[in-house]
Amino acid sequence: MVRAGRGADFSRSVLVGWTATTGCSAATAAALDVVGDRLAVRIRQPRQPPECFAVSRVAAVFEVPKQRMPERPVFG
Repeated sequence: MVRAGRGADFSRSVLVGWTATTGCSAATAAALDVVGDRLAVRIRQPRQPPECFAVSRVAAVFEVPKQRMPERPVFG
């Protein structure tokens, strides 16, 4: 587990948190894209198994330089 924000300089960066269900396979990586006012999270995960007994969730925290963050960010 990575401890997001540990050693971060909050005068120059912010933390962005995100969580969602990922279906029946666990996420293996996540990336944050910033385009205009929109923040989009891309997740990488293995192919879903044909049977599903328990839904997985992913939580990710990203450290982003303040100058890259929009004034009013929107997920989507």
